This record gives sequence, structure tokens and C-alpha cells, in this order.
Amino acid sequence: MTMRNKWLNLARRDPTSIGPNSSVYFCEDHFDLPNDMINFMEYHVMGSISKVQMKPGCIPTKFECQSDRKKRTSNTIVQPHVLKKQRKALIEECEKDIEEKNIKYEDIVETLFENSAQQSTDSTVATSSNQVQQPPEEFSVEKILDKRSRNGKIEYLLKWKGYTDEDNTWEPEENLDCPNLIAAYESQFETIPVSDNDDKNKTKTITEDNRARGFDRGLEPDKIVGATDASGELMFLMMWKNCKEADLVPANQVNVRCPEIVINYYENKKIWYTKETVIEVD
Repeated sequence: MTMRNKWLNLARRDPTSIGPNSSVYFCEDHFDLPNDMINFMEYHVMGSISKVQMKPGCIPTKFECQSDRKKRTSNTIVQPHVLKKQRKALIEECEKDIEEKNIKYEDIVETLFENSAQQSTDSTVATSSNQVQQPPEEFSVEKILDKRSRNGKIEYLLKWKGYTDEDNTWEPEENLDCPNLIAAYESQFETIPVSDNDDKNKTKTITEDNRARGFDRGLEPDKIVGATDASGELMFLMMWKNCKEADLVPANQVNVRCPEIVINYYENKKIWYTKETVIEVD
């Protein structure tokens, strides 16, 4: 205990006697020293010992008084330039450690940025690949519903598989690749020979009751070749463009849809059909 008190009294009386310039030096065996480098430099290099404490119950094994220390160290005094070199070395070591930490931090940030950019690129490539690999949507014709002539071209009204009637469209014959469906539709209007009961050598043709007539055929009107009211209603015998078959069409429909053709008909010589006679009109 006496030895311990002597150490403490010496530190209080002459703090510079315990430091890098003296033979008495703080050590971890007897004193609580700070762990960080900055405080280490402050206590050991700069000689600040105000906060250094001796460990509880610690009794140093060696102690020298001031006079003995001066005698022993008279020829071994550490030169000031040596202390400056030590301090410079410690400062450089601290700066190097800080610089390495900053470099590591920059490397980490750069690595994270590169990984993020690579993930973004991979995601973009994957999305583009999925878009390229998507097959084009295919449309399949389910049924042909009607036929018409427009601008000198035959068009068919198509019903598409998987779609409602609201999606039906008119398509040119040249764009279609469904010959079987076209043949099935055209077969509805083929003439059928029928034997006459009065004369077996004569035949006549009939058409199916559900055949489209007049403007319902979707054809473009060409000219009127005759007129009749035999059915009690005025009817025009209409010829259609790109078609050799004529139809009787109600006059009220013709007057609305193609009045020019009606005017042209009346301006030229035509034949008027009645129930009992045929009248030639000039």
C-alpha cells in the first residue's frame, strides 16, 4: 500500500515525471489507459495524465524517486526530435487508418451501385425478352354471314371465333384463307333443278327461302331495268354491279338509297308492268 501511495503522490506532485520523457511510464498492467488512438497520443506523447487512473489494488513493483531517476537517466535523456518522430508516426498511422476506412466505404458504395445497375439492366432485358417472346394474336373465322360488292371487290361479313357479333367485320375476299367456309356460304344460293309435274322434260330452278334479296345482299346497285306493281306495291327490277342476277326491290327503298338511279330510269325509255298489261313509257 505504501508503494502505491508513493506512485500516486509522485503523479500528483510532478506529473511530468510519469510520461515518455521519464523512466517511469504508464503501462496497462498498472494503469487504466484509453483504447482509442487519439487519447493514446494525448496521454503518452503529449504528456497529459490528468485523467489516467491507477487500477484498483495495483501496487507497482518498481519505483524510483526523483533523485535516483535523474542520476540514472542523466546520460539517457530522450531527445525532443525523437518524440516528434514518434508523434508524427502515430499521426500518420491514424491518418492511414482513416483513409483506409474511407476507401473501404467508397468501395462498398460503388459495389452497391454497380449491383443495383446490373439488377436494373437484367430486369429490363428480361422484360424485353418476355415482350419479344409473346406470340402474335391469331384470329380465326368461325362463319361467313353475308356478302357484298364494294368498289368492284367482293367482301364477306365474318364472325370471328371467341368474339361477339359486335366484333363482326367486312373483309375483302382476297384477304381470306378459308375456302371451305366460303364454299359453304355460296352453296346456300345455288339453284336446284326440279321436275315439273306437267312436263317432265322441263325443269325450273328455285332458290332457298332464306336467301338474301335486294339491298340485303350487300351489292352495289347498277341500274333499274323495269318496274311493276303486280304485288300491290311498286317494285323496281334492279341490276347490281358485278352480278348478273336482278332483284325486285321496293320502290320506297330505292328512292331513299339511290335516287339518282330512279331519276335516270324515268328519264329513259322503260317498260311499266301492271297486273293486266305492260305499258311502254317514253
